[in-house]
Amino acid sequence: MRTLPLILLLLVATATVHAQSTGTCQRSIGEAYLDVGNVRARILNNGGLFWRGSPHVYNVPKGGPANAIFASGIWIGGQVGRQLRMAGSTYGPHEFWAGPLDDAGKPPADCSFYDRVYEVAREDVATYENSGIASPDLADWPTGLGAPTVDRWGEPVDLLHLPLAERVERRIDLRAGERPDISGDQMAWWIMNDRGNVHTRTNALPLGVEIHASAFVFSSGDVLGNTTFHTYRVFMKGDALLEDAYISVFTDPDLGNFDDDYVGSDSVLGLMYVYNSDNHDEGSAGYGDAPPATGYQFLEVPNPQTQVVRSGEESPEEQRPRLMSSMMYYSGGGGVMGDPGDARDMYNFMQARWKDGQRLTVGGNGRDFSNEPTNFFFPAMPPEYWSEFDSDNKGTARAPADRRMLATTTVFDLAPGEEVRFAFAIITSFGADNIDSVRKLKEDARIIQHFYDVGFETAEPPDAPRLTVTERNGEALLQWNYRQQDNNYLDSYQMPNEALSPRAPDRHYRLEGYRVLRFDGPADVRGQEVATFDVKNGVTRVVEGEELTYLAANGSDSGLRHHYLLQGLTNYRSYWYGVQAYAYNPYSSPRVLNGPITRVEIVPSRSVSAITPLGEQYLQESGSNMARGIGSLLAIESNENVGSSVVSANVVNDVQLTGDIYDISFVQIPGLDSTDADRLSLTVTRQDGTLAFDGSTSPLPGPPRGVDVLRFDGLSLNVTSTVAPAAVSHIEVVSNNAGRLAEPVTAAPAWLGYPTPAAQAGRQQSTTDATWMVVTGQSRLCPDLDCSPWEVFLDRTVREQGGWDRIAPWEWEIRFTERDAYAWDPWTTGGLIRVPFELWRTGIRSTGDPSDDVRMIPVVNDIDGNGVFNILLSDHPASPDPDDPFTDWFYWHLPLDESPGESGYATWLQTARQDGSAAFGPVTWGRMSLMNWNGAMGRPAADGVLNAWMPEPGTTIRLSTTASVQPGDRFVLNTSALVRPEGVQEEDYLIGVTPNPYKGASAYETSQLTDEVRFTNMPIWAKIRIYTLSGTLVRTLQKNSPDRHLPWDLRTSENLPIASGMYLVHIDTERGEQVLKLGVVKKQPTLNVF
Repeated sequence: MRTLPLILLLLVATATVHAQSTGTCQRSIGEAYLDVGNVRARILNNGGLFWRGSPHVYNVPKGGPANAIFASGIWIGGQVGRQLRMAGSTYGPHEFWAGPLDDAGKPPADCSFYDRVYEVAREDVATYENSGIASPDLADWPTGLGAPTVDRWGEPVDLLHLPLAERVERRIDLRAGERPDISGDQMAWWIMNDRGNVHTRTNALPLGVEIHASAFVFSSGDVLGNTTFHTYRVFMKGDALLEDAYISVFTDPDLGNFDDDYVGSDSVLGLMYVYNSDNHDEGSAGYGDAPPATGYQFLEVPNPQTQVVRSGEESPEEQRPRLMSSMMYYSGGGGVMGDPGDARDMYNFMQARWKDGQRLTVGGNGRDFSNEPTNFFFPAMPPEYWSEFDSDNKGTARAPADRRMLATTTVFDLAPGEEVRFAFAIITSFGADNIDSVRKLKEDARIIQHFYDVGFETAEPPDAPRLTVTERNGEALLQWNYRQQDNNYLDSYQMPNEALSPRAPDRHYRLEGYRVLRFDGPADVRGQEVATFDVKNGVTRVVEGEELTYLAANGSDSGLRHHYLLQGLTNYRSYWYGVQAYAYNPYSSPRVLNGPITRVEIVPSRSVSAITPLGEQYLQESGSNMARGIGSLLAIESNENVGSSVVSANVVNDVQLTGDIYDISFVQIPGLDSTDADRLSLTVTRQDGTLAFDGSTSPLPGPPRGVDVLRFDGLSLNVTSTVAPAAVSHIEVVSNNAGRLAEPVTAAPAWLGYPTPAAQAGRQQSTTDATWMVVTGQSRLCPDLDCSPWEVFLDRTVREQGGWDRIAPWEWEIRFTERDAYAWDPWTTGGLIRVPFELWRTGIRSTGDPSDDVRMIPVVNDIDGNGVFNILLSDHPASPDPDDPFTDWFYWHLPLDESPGESGYATWLQTARQDGSAAFGPVTWGRMSLMNWNGAMGRPAADGVLNAWMPEPGTTIRLSTTASVQPGDRFVLNTSALVRPEGVQEEDYLIGVTPNPYKGASAYETSQLTDEVRFTNMPIWAKIRIYTLSGTLVRTLQKNSPDRHLPWDLRTSENLPIASGMYLVHIDTERGEQVLKLGVVKKQPTLNVF
């Protein structure tokens, strides 16, 4: 690398006018939040991250009081000729603007059109596929600008080779099957450039780069859930070579409380990190005891170098890529070790130099302790030398304070038209203490690097359990289950680990158990395991890790359970619990795969419930029922129903039970237009006509079939099908030459699993001894050259043809007749041939009603090529004897005109006769054949001696199908036996307030800065007015929720703290009024938090 005096680099102006051109764009203000994992992060599109003015948001654990990072962002710097170019900032003004550069490298005239961060989650895509409703960012996903997109076959849609003008407004085509190529479970994407305006922070000329940036997270209960990933594709749109370039990540990491931080680095792992200087992070914004460590780990850089490392004294040397060239720390304020002033200072920091150009050196503050140059600040594992715990090899610790630091890639060049990629992860790890958190961070960094190196091709973890809480008097019942769309539905989780060698004896993670965790509060991310319910398979304790080992699973072969009863709780006090599923594979690393934790706040109460003993029994068994896919209450189906489904319910909340009788009706919701498919939904109507759920206006939370499809009035509804998704229920002969049969006779090989009527025996034909059976035409393409098995029939005749949607739930008939009947023969004659049968779709459970029958169009595959539909003197393998000849194949096609009767068929036939064309609709059944079972009477079929050559006229073979729930199906669900006839007594509604009197503190307060009392035994709706004894209104509270309590923070309507004294509380409810007295003695203020 060339070394030039930086002052000279700044003064030399040899760049072209093109390279210096900038626009007049306004500052970018686009933002989005990532929050499906255990982190909530504010994503910005100006080159910075997490802060652009209040608030700063890198909140981990999500929902807790502490943020791990104040501000962050990227710097890019390098030389064009002898001139320094730079884009970057600390706290602003930022030097990236929204939007692309055009094909000439010029910025947009107005960047506001692009000033947006697009955020999509896998759940958004699932919602669209279930309901047809797309979130705004999903609908507007900018495929043409380079947002990662795949087509319906999973192939990338890359349009960057096209001129910008041709693709700039190209959005994703969801209806054509395109989908965002989402990394993780939630991803933000944005596009920016450094030519949108003048660089006033660095006072440098722009680089001429366009950046496609993304940030993504995983919904996971392990290290992935505590990590955010950040990727940048950097395109050089300038016309000059950028040399000696670096990309840096700047961060001001306020780890909870900002003024007690230490920092460090690990060059082997490519890691810079922040940790707490002691084991308690003070203040309301601090992490409290055992604070975590947060690190920036480089995952991919433009020009990785090679380093030789040894993991231990006796370990062999090995080569690993070096991704990070330096980690620099500096202080806030001025001086050569303080905040950078311009591009020169920033470029020096990127090269591990102080602002005056002096190299970073080992020891002390990195400048005055020694003459030994280094590129990495505080590289030792704390508390060893040289870490902040030991700055001089004598155990002298540095004073903790607010820290700023910078990690930089290895050097690279970037030519016009080229692209480089840069990726890093931000990991937060929680250990047993502040030092152990650093050890855990380094172990987690190895895991994250592995995940990235294999393209995140790890198995998808078990989905988060769907948790139901029933809060009772002094206790609470936790119950968990999954819906049909979840990957652990009915405890069936099984996922391949694609990163595992194909030679591994078992490549699948399988569900191993559930953990129940207790948390100290919303900020507690670790929790304490209070129960584990695991599969009885001999797998109990599992230890993971290399340098740092830890207990990953603590099972006991107890057996799976789906409920946990908490007892001995204090009413109206908050408790925090969670449930997590975990999977296991003995050959993977890690062996234990944790799913996300479902966390809940529990507030037990004096419940208002009129549940009967039977209802109580159903409540207790609902968790295990939902895990098995069954219900305690069975709905009665209407005799008019078409589908074959069972509707049942479980009791999940005794307080909300009404004892009502419900009418459950399934409805078809039309699509938004001709390209949008109809969807199935349902409505639930109470006896008085009110709707418990209106599926015509509200989308279901998931598919309309499965377990826990919908919740209402304390019930969880199941819609389970007896067929999935449909089935052939009977194949039978219902008439012959002599007329209708008294009982149908089989028309399929029952011994192979084909569905046949109860009458397996009986004479099928009246004029011959033949027995005709429906089979799939024999072909060498069938497995093992045998087309006879039932599953092969379904594959070749149903699934590979029209599919279940075109077959079920209708009934179908093959009618042998002496009338003229014709089929189309596309493969032999290319025209019409006569056939001895007619094909009919005969409606839905309406065999005696011809008004909805539709005549189908036969298409024949003339196997022997003789231009005639006939029987083949060849044996079908459905029967072991060689005497079972079968016919040419035939396919069932719908006519273009599907109106009842023969008009569609007649129109087709007339057209085919006139011009030889064959215009007909889609296929339904296909590759069907009729086998004359034992038709050669013990001789080989090839001998040509048969008992019949075709079914006799008058023979009708009926194929009946059934499907799961269908539009128009109705059910009645009666819950009256679950609720006492006398209902809830008046005294059950008496409202209280606790603690009363309030004496400076309560068990509900999360810190000394908060005050809280709770109104208890609350109904769903209430209005509370609080007055002084003199009648002055202090505060009005309103409630409209099923919670049994309502908190008050002892503040007025103007958000001022109330004074000590006596207060009157007036409560309005639907059942009347109530007046309470509340005494308050406020705490003395303690100013120990600033």
